[in-house]
Amino acid sequence: MKKVCLLLLLLALAGGCARTTATSLVVGNTAGQSLGLGKTVVLTWCGFEATDKAGAEKAARLRGLVEARFAGLPGTEVVDAGPLVTALGGRAWRDASDTELVAAARGAGIDSVALVEVAALVGRLHISLPPTWSVETSFAYQARVLDARSGSLVLSALRGRDVAVAFGVRGREALYKDFAADLAELTQPLAQPTDK
Repeated sequence: MKKVCLLLLLLALAGGCARTTATSLVVGNTAGQSLGLGKTVVLTWCGFEATDKAGAEKAARLRGLVEARFAGLPGTEVVDAGPLVTALGGRAWRDASDTELVAAARGAGIDSVALVEVAALVGRLHISLPPTWSVETSFAYQARVLDARSGSLVLSALRGRDVAVAFGVRGREALYKDFAADLAELTQPLAQPTDK
């Protein structure tokens, strides 16, 4: 009985304890973007899509979150990527340099290009004996925003977050929420009110 009580006490003390590790390397000049990004193409790639059994579903959800974030920025209109892709002449956008992307955007009448490459979006459940468990969620991505009007790099970032919760429950929705919040924080300087 003492062992059971001790185990329950330990579970109660440790329950829900979370450890969060964040990575954030950000450069760029958002100061000149006070009038918004203008006509913007948003390109998203998910590195896990081909190898994760739920990869297509997760990638579609992330693409929606990324496009919604950029579409919600003041002075920004998200437009179809088709003309930009055509202007690249069949070259994959991930293989194109920033200079080539800017030239293709100018040729297609596009003001800005936002590129988001998500390397990882994963959740794991760890179970061990005596009955203990923890849930870990993590994501890692690179984001770049190019201003085709000036040819400048507005934003370049490597971001990631790992959250481990002992004796807790944390699902995919929490992971999407964390990703969306992180992207919103990253792009917040672009969301400042316009000067008009």
